[in-house]
Amino acid sequence: MRKEVDVNFKLTAEGFGEELSPGLKSIREALVNMLIHADYFSLACPRIRIFTNHIEYYNPGGFPKPIEELKGKDLSIPRNPILAKLFRMVKLAENAGYGLDNIENNWKEYNGSSVEYVVDFDSTIVRFQTKIQGVRGDNYGTITERWRNDDGTISERIWKNS
Repeated sequence: MRKEVDVNFKLTAEGFGEELSPGLKSIREALVNMLIHADYFSLACPRIRIFTNHIEYYNPGGFPKPIEELKGKDLSIPRNPILAKLFRMVKLAENAGYGLDNIENNWKEYNGSSVEYVVDFDSTIVRFQTKIQGVRGDNYGTITERWRNDDGTISERIWKNS
């Protein structure tokens, strides 16, 4: 996924790595939430799929409450509390229930688009648009230039193999 989302990185004075990309923060928060809230008794498995214009997190198990209610409160109801505790110990999750806000705000800051939710009774899809027509976020120029180069390379490979 790091190929799809620009990552700014620097070392702190103490020698620790510090990731500054709001895009990375957003997709990492979505990954942690997917694992904490997955229904591991379902026949379906949690998965992440990367498409040419978006990243999609599929999670078996719907939300415990309507999404509007979860966004309006600082409510955390993890389906897997032991996993939640492990992620809290390494500071990749908090107990306050701000995961959806963190995902949305960081992604909006990253490329100007909104995160899309497809919520069913037994599953949830969280979709991050990566290629946006006419939208300019902080990292838009770098992202589109990388896609232009990657798409050109792929197109050339396809053309030569035809």
